[in-house]
Amino acid sequence: MGLGLAAFIVTLLKMNSKTREIVTQAQEVRRVQARRDELIYHRDWARSRGDRTEAQALNRQIQEHEQELERLHSRRDSEGSELPLLPLKRE
Repeated sequence: MGLGLAAFIVTLLKMNSKTREIVTQAQEVRRVQARRDELIYHRDWARSRGDRTEAQALNRQIQEHEQELERLHSRRDSEGSELPLLPLKRE
């Protein structure tokens, strides 16, 4: 009975570790997506004011965040993670 209990505990610990990893990945994706959404808002606001320079600078930052999201998606796919990521929204 003791060996079965030990194997069960090990299995639970592995599942808990995997769950923590998935939650961490999900939080990172949400953080990058939220920042990208903020940048889009500010870029559109700059465009409405006619501030092309600011809009272009923000556009570069948006592209960097899109690349980061693509990297996170690729990492998830290569690791075979079961983390359901939201599809990358294109403007």
